Amino acid sequence: MSEAKTKPSGTDPEALLAAVTPERRQGDARRLDTLFREVTGFAPMVWGDSMLGYGRYRYTYKSGRSGEFFATGFAPRTRELVLYI
Repeated sequence: MSEAKTKPSGTDPEALLAAVTPERRQGDARRLDTLFREVTGFAPMVWGDSMLGYGRYRYTYKSGRSGEFFATGFAPRTRELVLYI
């Protein structure tokens, strides 16, 4: 079975937020980070190379494949913010 591509990367969440461009998008991302921290009670963890995840859960499919993913989060992309709820 193949390994999940999206997993915790160990990147510092602040470094990810600091690298977001344009500046307006970075401000939006920082506001979302504050909101997600307050609502979930979890500190962010960078998943993959561009997603901030809050909390985590384990899953198992009927096929037997299992893994772990963040409970909620977002990806601060250049053109848009992608929410994972």
